[in-house]
Amino acid sequence: MEVKLTHKYRVPPAPPAPPTPAALDAPPRDVIEHLRAVLSEDPHDLDALGRLGDAQLANHDPDGALRTAATAIALAPDRELGHRQASIACSRRGRHREAIAHAEDAVRLAPAEPSAFLALARALLRAKRDLERARRAAVRAIVIAPEASEPHLVFGMVAAAEGEQAAAEAAFRRAVQLHPGNMAARNELARLELRRAVQRGIGRPVGPVSTVSEAGQTGPSIGSSRRRVDEMKRALHVRLRGRRATTSPVAR
Repeated sequence: MEVKLTHKYRVPPAPPAPPTPAALDAPPRDVIEHLRAVLSEDPHDLDALGRLGDAQLANHDPDGALRTAATAIALAPDRELGHRQASIACSRRGRHREAIAHAEDAVRLAPAEPSAFLALARALLRAKRDLERARRAAVRAIVIAPEASEPHLVFGMVAAAEGEQAAAEAAFRRAVQLHPGNMAARNELARLELRRAVQRGIGRPVGPVSTVSEAGQTGPSIGSSRRRVDEMKRALHVRLRGRRATTSPVAR
């Protein structure tokens, strides 16, 4: 008996492949495009959402990262990553209360994760409130991950904000020792050294140093640090020139 096929079977298109290591090393915009393609096929992919949030933060898009984090939190409210990313995004937008609240949720959900405590320390530091609590959070991250560079960096930033220059310098040097490529820690060290040089020239005691910056939640940008360095150099030059003018003999 001959059977006639009246319906042609169509093979559905394959979903986009998960990000490869090479894809994740691509520029953030390329990574974002790839992850959006993945999520278009499976909007509930929590791993892809987490990677997308990280890429958006790296691409200086806190609003996009906050939307992604909100989606992740709605899908998995007990997952730490979404709250941590929401904290970073809110902090960059100046929404400090929300940033601290999300970081507190991250700590509650993942008390063994140093990244949760670092998010809390950074949120408090950027809000310029309760530096003692920020210090405790950074210390907790160091206790959990003593060989990681980032906890020492954040501790140093808190110490510098409190005016404890020696403690800050020791923490930054430890961060560089653990990870020589940590440019945020190197920038903070350079800022401390320049501040000391400026204060020695002016003859005033060294006060607290503002070290809050946005590299990624990964650290300060080299460009912003250079601009601050240039501003401090110009201030020092003007002050020293003024002092020389007052001490030089008057022409007759």
